[in-house]
Amino acid sequence: MPGMLRMRVFAGPNGSGKSTMYQQVRTTVVNDRPVDLGVYLNPDEITKKLKDGAEIDIRKEFGVVPDRARFVRFAVRSGLLRGPFDLQALRSAFRLRRSILQLLRQDLVDEISQLLTAYLCELLIKHRKKFSFETVFSHPSKLQLMEHARARGYKVYLYFIATNSAEINKDRVITRVLQGGHDVPADRIEKRYELALKQMLPALNTCYHGFVFDNSGAKPVVFAEVKQLEDARVWSWNLKAIPDWFIRSYLLPVGNIQLARRVLEERKAD
Repeated sequence: MPGMLRMRVFAGPNGSGKSTMYQQVRTTVVNDRPVDLGVYLNPDEITKKLKDGAEIDIRKEFGVVPDRARFVRFAVRSGLLRGPFDLQALRSAFRLRRSILQLLRQDLVDEISQLLTAYLCELLIKHRKKFSFETVFSHPSKLQLMEHARARGYKVYLYFIATNSAEINKDRVITRVLQGGHDVPADRIEKRYELALKQMLPALNTCYHGFVFDNSGAKPVVFAEVKQLEDARVWSWNLKAIPDWFIRSYLLPVGNIQLARRVLEERKAD
């Protein structure tokens, strides 16, 4: 339905393959039309532009008009100001004239990118626009955003991707850096890996339609899908593709021992 409000969340730990998953979804055809992803927010792309010294015209790129005072107030209540990134640091870190944002402190580029992405999500919801965004999904504010969007009438789609080990993610980030991509410290990858998997469970229970991908191998594989119908949440499974990380992070915590056993039996049969 063209008029339906949708928010699409592309989530997973650093190095899991969120951008690859996004491209896969973007080219998917439903009812003879490509999936409408609306306005697209990628914190990594915002970070790269700011690191390169580029200004960001928020109205031109994202279709909403920011306000400096409201941005600062949002930051205060977001939970994203912590440690050395306090209110004073925030105010010194950027300039916003009309709708054009300029970074003034390169040492805070990651923090500003994360905060700006969260603020833009709120603005897009306020103006009732379809949009999609990428996230490592390690902060509780992302779950709160899903719940907020749902309360405002959005159908929330979740595309979650992970691998069997944070070691895989660390290796892929190293490969990405060698190809000119951005780096993430190894300890941060490990921490975010565990936090993202922990938040996956409530996220799958919150979304209207969810898809779960495993990217432990050569390419992402969808192994689970859940959809909220009028009277029930309905799951579809590819039993042979369900990975260990999903068993330990979802099936066992929700008490679905029977399905976990079926998965192991399928593996033995092969």
